[in-house]
Amino acid sequence: MRIALTYPAIIGAALALAACASGDPAMPGGLTLIELPLRVHVLSSRVDQIDSDATDAQVGALLDRSNQIWARAGIRFTLDLTVREAIGAEAEIEAALAGGPVPLSVIAGGLPRGELSGGRWDAFIVDDLTALSGAPGVFVPSIPALVSSEVDPAGINDPGRILAHELGHSLTLEHVDCPPEGNLMAAGCPGTDRGRLTDAQIEAARAKAETGRPVPF
Repeated sequence: MRIALTYPAIIGAALALAACASGDPAMPGGLTLIELPLRVHVLSSRVDQIDSDATDAQVGALLDRSNQIWARAGIRFTLDLTVREAIGAEAEIEAALAGGPVPLSVIAGGLPRGELSGGRWDAFIVDDLTALSGAPGVFVPSIPALVSSEVDPAGINDPGRILAHELGHSLTLEHVDCPPEGNLMAAGCPGTDRGRLTDAQIEAARAKAETGRPVPF
């Protein structure tokens, strides 16, 4: 899912993974590997659905799963830094929670800004955003940063895919309808390949990645 607060708005998969693991920039299909830094913020809170106890190993596993998908586009996100910090606006979040799902704008308003990477890629990890807001992840271009869930108690979503999906928004990709074969940017899509990217999506994502800056830059 994508919201804006102040800003409007397998081909060769095994070979791609091997290339990423080895550091070899030669990618399948003639693609050159683009590496992008990702700063991960593990959030603590008195709100159970936000409070994450993700270990460094679990953060690494989420990133590895996301990179399995983005290897198809010749893009790899590298861990810049892991920051552990508290979310703000807890009173507002708790008040909203008393009335039902918390609006994503309220959650975004509480995201700490002090340790942001400065206009690069930032991902805030919470325990279970779905239980809090009804959405498993969100990209907020006005920061810019994304929020993604650490766990999925319902077993419906793949947390690593959620991260990859929100990173797709940061690379200009919008939601698409769910095709039978699946697509990364089709929310809730039950297709056979939920990490699939079309040639047009790969082209658009790579064009943005080459600038070294996420949306809205």
